[in-house]
Amino acid sequence: MMNSQVVIGIPIYKSNLSLRETASLKQVFRVLGHHPICLITFREIDMTNYIHLLKNDRYTLTYFDKSYFESLNGYNKLLINLTFYKRFWKYDFLLIYQLDAWVFRDELNKWCNSNYDYLGAPWFSSDNPNKGLPHFLGIGNGGFSLRNIQSHLKALNQFSYVISPYTIIKAFTSKPSFSTFWNMIRNLTIGNNSHYLLGKPEINEDVFWGRIIKRNYPWFKAPDMITAAKFATETNAEKIYNLMNKKLPFGCHGWDKYDTAFWSTHIL
Repeated sequence: MMNSQVVIGIPIYKSNLSLRETASLKQVFRVLGHHPICLITFREIDMTNYIHLLKNDRYTLTYFDKSYFESLNGYNKLLINLTFYKRFWKYDFLLIYQLDAWVFRDELNKWCNSNYDYLGAPWFSSDNPNKGLPHFLGIGNGGFSLRNIQSHLKALNQFSYVISPYTIIKAFTSKPSFSTFWNMIRNLTIGNNSHYLLGKPEINEDVFWGRIIKRNYPWFKAPDMITAAKFATETNAEKIYNLMNKKLPFGCHGWDKYDTAFWSTHIL
């Protein structure tokens, strides 16, 4: 019997898969196939290869406009769109599983019950110390991420400033000019709020959820670094693995890009 608490969403943007993407797709069905799985794509795509690969598996399809799948900017806009989350209204949670992710075991119900609104792998600075982890920047990568549907809808229906009005006004009064005056007006009206950011192509959707929304709304809960690393890792995977007493996380993202020598001993 399938669990209707959570659905796994797999974004599909191309007809042909690499060997690693194929392995990732097979793995998610092998480990989490008893949960509802939905392929997220557009109507014009040729799904022949997927139909062949998944001929013995159960899944659904949901379609969005093709423009959302033509670039990273389009994808970012999709995942900060009210329409996207409304499509999954009957579920409590959505696990985004891109095909450069990997899931090791089924802990999905456990993480759904962990009382977080957004879960993703921790982010770190680019420095690489010989010992220990780089500076922790926040939560967390969207390629393997668990999202509370109602919390995401609530955040998208609310207004908040990104930079506080006090900071905006102080910037003008410290250096008043015609230019800074209009910057102040723009930032106090249309140019400095979460709704305005929804249309900005330079905003990655996981930055929007993991940093901006988390910072702006105290009720929006994301985990600490250690908890996030138990859920998933992306960079610094081997260091985190050793820190966790050599226990793999629930899943990972970017295993074919980061720490490839480490992941080659655990994947495939």
